[in-house]
Amino acid sequence: MGTEHFAGVVERSTLDNSAFEAAKSPTWLALIDVLGRFRQWF
Repeated sequence: MGTEHFAGVVERSTLDNSAFEAAKSPTWLALIDVLGRFRQWF
């Protein structure tokens, strides 16, 4: 049971990590959005 639980924790942390990577990928979209607003001021 202990080994199974450990494997489940590792699997979950791997899933969390990939979700974190997926959340980080749209940051360039936010940058483009900020740059677009910046251009509107000038």
